[in-house]
Amino acid sequence: MRTTKSIPTVLLLAAAAFSWPKTETAIPGPGAVVTAVKQLLAAQSAADAAALSKVLDVTGDHLYGFDLDAAGKPKEVTENATMTFYDVTADGKALAASSADGATQLLLAAAGTRTLRSIRANCHSAECSMATCEFDHTVGTGDKATTTKMRATALLRYDDKLHGFRVFHWHASPAAAH
Repeated sequence: MRTTKSIPTVLLLAAAAFSWPKTETAIPGPGAVVTAVKQLLAAQSAADAAALSKVLDVTGDHLYGFDLDAAGKPKEVTENATMTFYDVTADGKALAASSADGATQLLLAAAGTRTLRSIRANCHSAECSMATCEFDHTVGTGDKATTTKMRATALLRYDDKLHGFRVFHWHASPAAAH
């Protein structure tokens, strides 16, 4: 008689063990995305190559480019790039790079400071989170300082080794006057 009572108990314990929640590494929320964008702007302002290398992702953007032919059919034209990076200098010169090293060199050459004015961020997943921001890009000092209002979109991926987000896509351009 005792064995009949122990069978439901064993079944209950087995069901509980299989339904126990799995532990996963917690991914920080949008605040960590904001931190990464702040780090990118601060590293560029300080011309700090080491800091830029920590915030720019080198694992690849995992995006593929396609052109559409006359019939509207897609044709693959690019393979996985290290990253996608577009920016503009204070004098309006377009900057583009397809690698973290290339982006670092462009940012180091783009003199000036960048001051974050506003940011909106989310953290949908470790693979792809995003931010849009507005910042001032100032070149020169005193009466000779020129400030350009900029807007940027960033896509970021969480890096377990860094314990933070890294930028794999950046697109900045002058903000339209209101």
